[in-house]
Amino acid sequence: MRGKAKFSYRTKSKSESTKPLDERLRNLFAEHPGELFKTNEISKILKIKSDAKEYQELRDLLRELERIGGITKGTRRRFGYVPPLPGQITGVLTLTRAGDGIVTPRREDALKEKIFVAKQNLAHARSGDIVKVSVSPDRKAGTIEGRVAEVVRRSREGIDARSHEPERQVKAKIRQIELADEDELPRRAAPKKQVAFQDEMRLLAQVLGLPPEFPKAVLDEAHAIPHEIPASEIAKRMDLRKETIFTIDPEDAKDFDDAISLTKNIDGTLTLGVHIADVSHYVREGTPLDDEAFARSTSVYLAGGVIPMLPEALSTDICSLKPNVDRLTYSVIMTVDPTTGTVQSARFEKSVIRSIQRFSYEEAEERTTTGRGKYARLLKEMRALSVKMYELRRAAGSIDFETDEVRF
Repeated sequence: MRGKAKFSYRTKSKSESTKPLDERLRNLFAEHPGELFKTNEISKILKIKSDAKEYQELRDLLRELERIGGITKGTRRRFGYVPPLPGQITGVLTLTRAGDGIVTPRREDALKEKIFVAKQNLAHARSGDIVKVSVSPDRKAGTIEGRVAEVVRRSREGIDARSHEPERQVKAKIRQIELADEDELPRRAAPKKQVAFQDEMRLLAQVLGLPPEFPKAVLDEAHAIPHEIPASEIAKRMDLRKETIFTIDPEDAKDFDDAISLTKNIDGTLTLGVHIADVSHYVREGTPLDDEAFARSTSVYLAGGVIPMLPEALSTDICSLKPNVDRLTYSVIMTVDPTTGTVQSARFEKSVIRSIQRFSYEEAEERTTTGRGKYARLLKEMRALSVKMYELRRAAGSIDFETDEVRF
């Protein structure tokens, strides 16, 4: 049910205001079915002053219409015409963090408002399922409630699993995996035979509803992108290829999408550069690549593998800031006070870089701690600056998120 009016409704014309009050009121409710209005909101729309005799007539009329069932009285003394609810509607179920459900009706259904389904009324339906919901006729609580009567279609159908043996392959069709708890996934989904790792990844992706493969049109578009950067494109950008820029990522990272640089200025300040792969140069709006990336939203990292948002031709190659190759980037160039970590100025530039080193976290930490190895001094200066900037950020109320990572 929609909330209170925002006074975006047009007030009645002079000709309308000469009509009988009950007719004007019924016309207002008919024009806005499902909307509930306070008495003073109705009076403003109908151009009735609060100190006029007609205002009391309006209040009496609202009470009478509510008594005979012509209109509905909602919470906080709001009135309106609420069309009768259908017995059942069909829609897509979305689960909330609390475990309750919200059903969005189909476009062709007369009911346009979302239906709340308490967790005990979900009948084992899952997020993304198309469900048929029995709707409660009571709308006075401000929401429409219902219960799942039928799961019309599951969001995830049966999944394929393969068990590898030396002599032959065994295929099985798992119609449905009931998960009482996410922690039970490996135990319930794993076949009895030894399963190849890539098949486990594919199996898990299907159970979670993740798209493991890209459509042909997306792959064709990605493979058609040239690896060489035209000189005309480089000329449009800030050329940072001679700067000392490198990446620092986990040891098992497959793509490197950000890099860092730090230089000293004559006045004692530092220039800190953060360089992010310019994916938008290659993924154009409205293309198959863009549509697929939008649908996937993000890369999903699993133990020992990843289901990428973009095809590997982009994610691990053209848009990956590998060492000793030219890459298009967006750069944030900051002037920083080295004594306090305060950013004095910052600007954003389209740029082209050439990373000179790929560090793992462990390598960077070792060189920072021991002071030995190439770029050890620069890494130590970066570390010192990062500590000061982190303290400023924490003092400003930033939040740190920590998650566990599973590795084998």
